[in-house]
Amino acid sequence: MTDKELDSAFNSDYEYFMRIQHDSEFNLSEVRLASRLGNAQPGDRVLDAPCGYGRISLGLAENGFDVVGMDRSLPLVESARKDAANRGVAVDYRHCDLRDVDLEPQFDLAVMWFNSFGYTSDEESRAILAKMRRALLPGGRLVIDTVNPAFEYGQAFAQNPRYRMMRGQGSDFLVDEMRVLPDRIKARRTTVRSGVVRDLPWSLRLLGQGEFAEWFKTAGFRSAAFFGEDGRSPRTDRRRMLVVGSV
Repeated sequence: MTDKELDSAFNSDYEYFMRIQHDSEFNLSEVRLASRLGNAQPGDRVLDAPCGYGRISLGLAENGFDVVGMDRSLPLVESARKDAANRGVAVDYRHCDLRDVDLEPQFDLAVMWFNSFGYTSDEESRAILAKMRRALLPGGRLVIDTVNPAFEYGQAFAQNPRYRMMRGQGSDFLVDEMRVLPDRIKARRTTVRSGVVRDLPWSLRLLGQGEFAEWFKTAGFRSAAFFGEDGRSPRTDRRRMLVVGSV
């Protein structure tokens, strides 16, 4: 995706529809899953990047973690900062693009949550993985929450393109029309909010376990492990796959 497409896809409309989908109870369960798979304890230093509007980083901070959140979307970072102030939580939110930052080893855990990895070119995505590896202290872990290719291929076989709709209040809605290719999802998103219609493309890289393992190894991780959304083995009938890289 181009920078313009990234900015268009991850803006205030994205936040609006995602907040509808993710309530506080769900967010807490996600925070617990991320910290458990990351083998992290309260007091540990955690990087949430990209952090979006802060639903995971805020939850981590409220549960005793020392959190830094990074995202290239200024509207989302500003929203996260506002939520943190309203909830009396200290989070170091930084407006930056992961492709442009260099991080020293300082984190016990890094998380890339809710399909936030794989929107850039393969070269850039590999470089981001290497940056995340360098940011981790010995014994640290990176947890990536991404889509499960096996599930997507099954959906493509059953219906292509397939549609996914998330409805908001009243007549507001978001529709993704998705086409599953061998190595990526290509989609067209339509949102209707307060009578304003927006149409935009997005594309997400699909990585199977073998390819993920190779990318992690090249980035300098000692190992990569794979889990389903319940923290157990991935299942072909579930859309999410969690990848844990260990230093």
